Amino acid sequence: MCQLTISFIQWWLCVDSINDIFYSITMGRPPLNNKPILIRLSEESIAKIDSLVGTYGRAKFIREAVENEIERRAAEGLSKSDQ
Repeated sequence: MCQLTISFIQWWLCVDSINDIFYSITMGRPPLNNKPILIRLSEESIAKIDSLVGTYGRAKFIREAVENEIERRAAEGLSKSDQ
């Protein structure tokens, strides 16, 4: 009985840590280095984004698009004063 209890406790701790890892990946607050902002997009743009990545992928898609555009402009040497 004692061996069974220890094995169960070890198993439960392992399952609990896996759940913690899964929870931290899929839920909870966003990373602290992200700041929420408000942007306005046309309904057509939102529909196109949703058709590509789904409703729950919008934020990640927009973050990646912004980062890619920043990198592209930096590589081309474009800055605010150039525009």
